[in-house]
Amino acid sequence: MKSNKEPSRKGDPEVGARIRQIRLSKGLSLNQLAEVAKFAQPNLSKLETGQIGFSPESIRRIANALGVHISELFSEATPGKASWVPLKENGEVKEMFPTKYPVSSKAFAIRVADDSLNPIIQPGDIVICDPEVRRQPKRFAAAVITDSNNHEEIVVRRLKAVEVDWKDLNATTFFFERDPVYLLVADNSFYPPIRTEEKDKSRFLGMIVERISNMLYIQC
Repeated sequence: MKSNKEPSRKGDPEVGARIRQIRLSKGLSLNQLAEVAKFAQPNLSKLETGQIGFSPESIRRIANALGVHISELFSEATPGKASWVPLKENGEVKEMFPTKYPVSSKAFAIRVADDSLNPIIQPGDIVICDPEVRRQPKRFAAAVITDSNNHEEIVVRRLKAVEVDWKDLNATTFFFERDPVYLLVADNSFYPPIRTEEKDKSRFLGMIVERISNMLYIQC
């Protein structure tokens, strides 16, 4: 069923232009795309011109109707520019989320699963993680943990002050090298701290730069 409900928030003209560009390249009229995507034609026209926004479900329908991956409707994150970043689950891009933070091209979104940082960050919230942001104690960060069943999970925790392990690399010259160790801790004491080392790049994912409430989807 086509939705005739128009959202109150404006959309993204660049995304709309990209949809129109792909539609025209495939020889589809506005009516044809609206029919296949189960979208009201007037709303699709306004979406292409950035007059209205869209929900994750509606943009997914449009991508499917155009026969392209959802990420192709969005430009890559560009430092200093409002961008859309991918939310990946099981290695696949499921949705795209906007961020006005000046993120790098490596930024991505995470859906928070637990209540370890409740009430500041709640289960279901979306956070934007950027691996290129300098590590800052007391700020939030993301890491990969592995449970007893060898199952990997991405978690968001607060970065604790850096610990330092000293290693004597050359006893004759007394030259030392610092090997930083980071602790990720929860605000909820039920969750144990996570120890991540600089050399273990696969565990520390990056700093959290923005939170998007799970109530802030742009509806269409």
